[in-house]
Amino acid sequence: MLTLILVTVVGCGTGSNGTKISHWSMRNVISQSGEREIVSALPEGLVADINQMDKGSFLQCSPDGAQRWSSHLTATIHSDPLPGAVMDALADYFSAKERYAIGRRTHDGEPLLDIATAFGFLSVLRYCDDRDELSVDSFSACLRMPDDIWPGSPC
Repeated sequence: MLTLILVTVVGCGTGSNGTKISHWSMRNVISQSGEREIVSALPEGLVADINQMDKGSFLQCSPDGAQRWSSHLTATIHSDPLPGAVMDALADYFSAKERYAIGRRTHDGEPLLDIATAFGFLSVLRYCDDRDELSVDSFSACLRMPDDIWPGSPC
């Protein structure tokens, strides 16, 4: 399904109700659905609440002006899981799936989990034990848009 959606990202489409859908909107939909998939991979009963950004933002990712879509989700975790229960469960789940690659690293002493798709999307996960929160930052592939298309353009 993700492959089909990515093909439509570079142009405008039309929704089932006849309204135009820009490639920017499609990136937001893809990022948000990927973030929700990550949270749904957690063991049942672990997630208490989800707070997801309604809209993402653009980050320049190359000197020629190419853009990367970014988005964010925070999931509140309850029942004070054992150390590793959150990140290990996600690493195990996504490492067993085709077209996903995972990487573990630390930043300022905190463990991070990177989940990358074969389609160029990357999610960076951080579990904050003291706040019982899973933070998911997502980024699309870096794409150079046509000269007449810019962030915020209608299509």
